[in-house]
Amino acid sequence: MKKLILLLFIPLVLACSDEPFQIIENQINEFEGLWSGLIEGDNSGTWTFSIYDDGNIEGSITSYEFNEMYAVTGSVSEDGFLQSNVTLIETSRISDVGTFVGNLSSGQFSGSFDNQIHSKNSDTSGRSSTDEESTIINQWFFYSAEYPNGDIYYYDNSRYCPSLYMEFNPDGTFVDYFVADYSENPDPICSEEHAFFGTFSVQDEYYQFTYEAGGSQDLSGSDIYISYSGSNTMEYSFDSVLWTYMLDVSQ
Repeated sequence: MKKLILLLFIPLVLACSDEPFQIIENQINEFEGLWSGLIEGDNSGTWTFSIYDDGNIEGSITSYEFNEMYAVTGSVSEDGFLQSNVTLIETSRISDVGTFVGNLSSGQFSGSFDNQIHSKNSDTSGRSSTDEESTIINQWFFYSAEYPNGDIYYYDNSRYCPSLYMEFNPDGTFVDYFVADYSENPDPICSEEHAFFGTFSVQDEYYQFTYEAGGSQDLSGSDIYISYSGSNTMEYSFDSVLWTYMLDVSQ
């Protein structure tokens, strides 16, 4: 009988504990998402990175001053301190460039980029992207080009290669596969080997694109204002042409 009483008493003591039950949340979730901003001074450029739920980041930097693109990898702490390494993006080699560090708070970022290969240390600033701005991260297929005179050429026009697209990645890089033949008898040479590569960043209500080499459709140096019609369509104007891309052109 004594054993029975003892067993019943133990749960009663646990139930009366003064320690409150606590749920520990991951503070890094506050910073999760797409971020973009500017590099100031004579090392001018833009940067973009994504923060994931485990605190790791991946991103890219475009240096206008040195016409170079860099990869950013690192992590952010629970109190918002970001520390990362920067490497040069080249097809032939990967080399260390320096560090990209800073603090995130209330959707804002401030820090510095130490470009050691060029002996430049620059201030950086930026912010988290809105849900609509972050919509760009996807693969968008070319749908139509509308010219000022009212002419509209759709994706199945003979001047265009099939399945042309723009693909935007969480690390701030993009691929632009656009091949067209505007001659009287178009016969475009279609190969994804001709796709263009670059980096993008989100600024105040517009996007900036920098191409490694962009041909006639190079958007570098222009402020591109993109609108999203529903969840399937994005549109922007460039050289007075309204370009429309869709997630699924069959709709």
